[in-house]
Amino acid sequence: MGVQRASVLIFFFVTPGVFMINFPGQQQRFVFGRQTVYTMASCSDTGTTPTTVTLNAGEGRQFQSPSYPANYPAQQKCTYNFEPATGAQLVFSCDDVDLTATSATGALCTGDYLRFYDASGALGSSGERYCFNNNPSFTYTTNINVLLNTNNDGNSGRGYDCKVVAESTTTTTTTTTTTTTTSTTTTTTTTTTPSSGLTTTTTTTTTLAPVTTDCITVGGPGATKPCMAYTYGISRESYDGCINRRTPGQYVNVVPNFGDNSPAPKDQEDFFEEFDLEEDEGLDDARVSFGGSFGPRSRKVNKKQVKKRKAREVRTLFWCATAVDPSGYVMEWGKCAAGCKADPAGTYLPAAPRRGNVGFTRARRGQTVGDFIKIIRKGNSRNSRL
Repeated sequence: MGVQRASVLIFFFVTPGVFMINFPGQQQRFVFGRQTVYTMASCSDTGTTPTTVTLNAGEGRQFQSPSYPANYPAQQKCTYNFEPATGAQLVFSCDDVDLTATSATGALCTGDYLRFYDASGALGSSGERYCFNNNPSFTYTTNINVLLNTNNDGNSGRGYDCKVVAESTTTTTTTTTTTTTTSTTTTTTTTTTPSSGLTTTTTTTTTLAPVTTDCITVGGPGATKPCMAYTYGISRESYDGCINRRTPGQYVNVVPNFGDNSPAPKDQEDFFEEFDLEEDEGLDDARVSFGGSFGPRSRKVNKKQVKKRKAREVRTLFWCATAVDPSGYVMEWGKCAAGCKADPAGTYLPAAPRRGNVGFTRARRGQTVGDFIKIIRKGNSRNSRL
């Protein structure tokens, strides 16, 4: 018994972004690579009014040259017509374009081309032509025609595989403004609905405590860098914000031994800045002589006695760590701006005088650097007059 063999010829077509298999004698093609498959739009021959395809947001159409991906026939002239629904706009794109034009590359397309045009819109009646491998990719907000034109010079290409998808034109704009000089965040949302022409604007203001990393330093070795959590001092206290202790010196891993290292200072002492204060101690009598032709004489004058004494004020320079070592200890510092977050654990303020002495107290609640500086300056001014 003889063996009958059947042969099947399979054609593979590969185009940019699309992989297709054609089975001879079959109308169906398998298309790989297209994420969304839209209904195929029909092209109306010249002399007939093209059917307008109106697309709502999310809808689309695919349109291809005749016989695609095989070469298109000669002397073709047909038109598509697309229109966006209210509140939508059209987005055109092509996965493949291969139109053999008679014009030079870069010149106005002649011979075989696609022409996008309209009667009264931005493109106008002359429109925009695409040929060779030029890929249309644009957005349009009004009715538009797409014309396919081919000549009979015997040269043709694959044609085109394009789509048009409608997207919503309703826009929502959200603007968030956050600054380190205030602890207020303002959010403005504007929504416009073209179908009704209604514009709604909503403004929400929220007051929040500043965040440590929101602070961008304005001075010191780490200027322009953001603050970060850190430890500092001989007891390695943890801080999350700006403090007014003495600023760190050069960072070293181990304290060097110079043979005369003095005892470590108490942590609280570095919140103060010492300076010389001049005071009037009293008046002394002095004799001043004047010479002249009438003989010596003297006059009694009073002379002030000025005495210097050591004074100290609470520091108004607030700083934070801009770099830390693996253990979290501060390696670099930067000066904090007025709106930065201050850590109460590392903030000391002047206290009301008690029994004639100038005192100070640790801050008990979180405020910004600017708030604490005002308190410190007022307290320093009061205490310096005692």
